[in-house]
Amino acid sequence: MALSSQVNPHPVLNRYAASRKRWPWLALALVVVLIGGLYHLSASDSWSIPIEPVAVIRPPNFLAHNKTHPEFSFSVLSTTNRAVSTPLATPGSQLPMHSHTRSSQADPDTSPMPRPTEGSKSTRSVQLSVGLRLLDAGEFVEGRRVLSELFFSKRRLSAEDRQVICQTLGMASEQLIFSRNVQPTDPVAEYYQIQPGDMLSVVAPRYKVPHTLVGNINKLDPNQIVAGERIKLIKGPFHGRVIKSAYRMDVYLVGPDGLPLLVKSYRVGLGKEDSTPLGKFQVGGKITNPDWRNPETYEYYPASAPDNPIGEHWISMNGVEDQTKDLKGYGLHGTIDPESIGKQASMGCVRLLSEDIEQVYHLFMPGQTTIEILP
Repeated sequence: MALSSQVNPHPVLNRYAASRKRWPWLALALVVVLIGGLYHLSASDSWSIPIEPVAVIRPPNFLAHNKTHPEFSFSVLSTTNRAVSTPLATPGSQLPMHSHTRSSQADPDTSPMPRPTEGSKSTRSVQLSVGLRLLDAGEFVEGRRVLSELFFSKRRLSAEDRQVICQTLGMASEQLIFSRNVQPTDPVAEYYQIQPGDMLSVVAPRYKVPHTLVGNINKLDPNQIVAGERIKLIKGPFHGRVIKSAYRMDVYLVGPDGLPLLVKSYRVGLGKEDSTPLGKFQVGGKITNPDWRNPETYEYYPASAPDNPIGEHWISMNGVEDQTKDLKGYGLHGTIDPESIGKQASMGCVRLLSEDIEQVYHLFMPGQTTIEILP
C-alpha cells in the first residue's frame, strides 16, 4: 500500500519534528528564569556596589526649632541645621552692616491682606506652618510673603508665634537680602550690570538704598568697581516700625503689591518715663563716631570717646506729621550699656545694640526711609 506524502515513514524523525514546535516556548521560559535570578542577586547585599554618598545642599531647617510648638503636629524634617533659639534680632549677618518707585507707602498695620480673612487660632497656625514649610523647602520668596502677611496683619499673634516669625525671616534674609544671590522670583532684588562710568554712589540711590549696603552685599569696594561686572541690588527703601510695648523695631521692604515684607527685627531700648514720642518720622542725617553733649548735665563726649553713651552711630529722625514735625533731637543710636536694651533708659531716643545699629545704619536711606513709632 502506498504511504501518504504527509506521513513521515521514520518514527524518530516524527518525534523530532513535533519537539521543534515546543522549543520557542522552552527558550522563553529559560530567559524569564535567568532574568529573575539576576534581579534577585543584584538586590542582595553580596552583590551590591558601594556608592560614595553625595553631599546634598539643603536650606536651613526653619521647622526644626519649632518642633515643640503646641500648634504643630507635623514631624520635624531634619535636625541637621537646627536653628539656635536666641533672643530676638541676634545679628546673624556677616556684613558689618549690608527698583522700582512706589506710588504710595503702605501702612503695615492697615494694609489689606489678601488671605485668609479669619483670625482664628487654627487659621494662624495653618498659615504659620505653611510659611515655615515653604522656607524649609527652599521657597524663600513665597515663605517670606506668607509669614510677612501674617506678621503685619491685624490678627492677634502670640508672643511665641511672633518671635518665631522674626527669627525665621531674619535667617531667610541672610539669603534673600544679605547674600550675593538673587532668587528668580524675588520682587525686591535684582542683578545689575555695571556700565562704563558708573559709580555705586550714583547707582545705589536710584534704588533708594545706601551705596555702602551695595558694597557690603557684593563684597566689593564701592570706589573700585569694574564695567561689565554683575552686582546685586535691593529695591528700597527700607522702613522701620518701632513697637514700644514689645521693645522691638521691625525693618521691612515694600513689595510691588504695596505689602510689607519683613527683613529683620531688632530689640531696642526706649526713653525713660515713656518719653519716646509716638508718630511718623523720616530718616535725616547719619553720622559715624558722633560727638554728643548731655542736654541735662551739659557733659561733652568727643567723637570716638569710649564712654560716649550714644555709641558709634547716629541716625536722626525728622517728624513728618502734625504731632511730630516740631520734635527735635530724636534719633536712633547705639549704646555702651547693653543691659538697657528692653528697658526705658534713654532720654527719649531709640537705642540698639552696637552691632544692630551698625547694620541698620547701612540699611536706612536719608530722605527715603520712614520710621513709625507705635504704642
